[in-house]
Amino acid sequence: MTNHYETLGVDRKATIEEIKKAYKELAKKWHPDRNNGLETDTFKKINEAYDILSDERKRKEYDSEMLFGFSFGFESFYPEGVNPFKKTSMDLNAEDDEKLSKMFAKLRKEKI
Repeated sequence: MTNHYETLGVDRKATIEEIKKAYKELAKKWHPDRNNGLETDTFKKINEAYDILSDERKRKEYDSEMLFGFSFGFESFYPEGVNPFKKTSMDLNAEDDEKLSKMFAKLRKEKI
């Protein structure tokens, strides 16, 4: 998996402003118009890295993939604001339903 932080030359804890600044500098340096149409692959990698790291949702998903090898994010499957684990009855007995509801509420707060 490509390390987008290395591509842009920023730290994993870089702010959006730092990412944007690094992107602008690299995009200017590696733009195909400045390199006689060469280095398009480098420019594409820089754009891909910026696209992912500048979007909060994509960055969280990318970070979890980097850490765990897969994404916990349900965001890519569900539209913005839809939560498949919202408090709903699962037609279990009241005690089990309450336990599951608390477990999912805890997971939502931790935002794995």
